Amino acid sequence: MLRFYLVGYYETDAGQTALTSSGEKRLVLDKLCSTLSTYFIQSSVKWNKAIRQLVVSLYAGHFVRDDQMGNYPDVSQIFAQLSPEKQLVAIRFCQGLAEDMHSCANLSQQQ
Repeated sequence: MLRFYLVGYYETDAGQTALTSSGEKRLVLDKLCSTLSTYFIQSSVKWNKAIRQLVVSLYAGHFVRDDQMGNYPDVSQIFAQLSPEKQLVAIRFCQGLAEDMHSCANLSQQQ
């Protein structure tokens, strides 16, 4: 349920207002992507297709549930159709996820 709100927040009026009225647009995007990444890593609920679900939801303009994702084309087809701003959100999420996964792997190796 949390990911529904986090992914869906970007598309809400409140989310768009926070992004457009704030001089801290990059910070807001970073926090949103970081929170999604943390959710992916730490949640007890599996999020098997996190990147696909985020990209599809950005494309659809609303949160797309797991059971609805089959109604959408492949991410490679969708990504090119996203606005540059939405592409940036997806890229920043992937970057944050990769960095967080790398950090987790390093912590595991140290223990």
